[in-house]
Amino acid sequence: MSHTMDQLLNLLLTYKYLIIFPVAVLEGPGLAILCGVLLARNILNPFIAYTLLMFGEIIGDTFYYALGRYGGRPFIKKWGYLIKIREEKMTALEHHFHHHAPKRTLFLGKTQPWGSVILFAAGTAKMNYLKFIGINTFASLIKVAILLSLGYYFNEAYVALDKDLQYVGIALAITAIPVIIYFFRRK
Repeated sequence: MSHTMDQLLNLLLTYKYLIIFPVAVLEGPGLAILCGVLLARNILNPFIAYTLLMFGEIIGDTFYYALGRYGGRPFIKKWGYLIKIREEKMTALEHHFHHHAPKRTLFLGKTQPWGSVILFAAGTAKMNYLKFIGINTFASLIKVAILLSLGYYFNEAYVALDKDLQYVGIALAITAIPVIIYFFRRK
């Protein structure tokens, strides 16, 4: 296991439920997979872990939305270079939110590593928060369930892989492919 994942696993084993919510706000996907591993070993309760992961996802996503809504363009002008977001990209994303289905965009964003950019763009586009949180919560319900399942069912593989965690990433990508195909076929 990588040093960071090993540390996270040790934190989970030590503090269990106390650590899940705050870490999920910052790093939900990796934590959800690790929680799945611990579910397979009967160390965590699946309902408590799932609930805490969901709340962490929603709070983290709301943070990116609020950052976009209230920081928006000035934030991108000042700090965009650090997170590799140019103002032109934000203009294109905002345009996309106004002229295309934000539901598909948000849902797709939940399956990508750069999903935080889409959440930020939803805020800068001034998407209605209730609509945003409704779509986002639905997508998070599915995402967290898939990630927990991956950790649960690939428990032995996860431990055996040690530093080759790319297989878990491949499994996640394969899981996301049907969702992506569904959205592009509806277009």
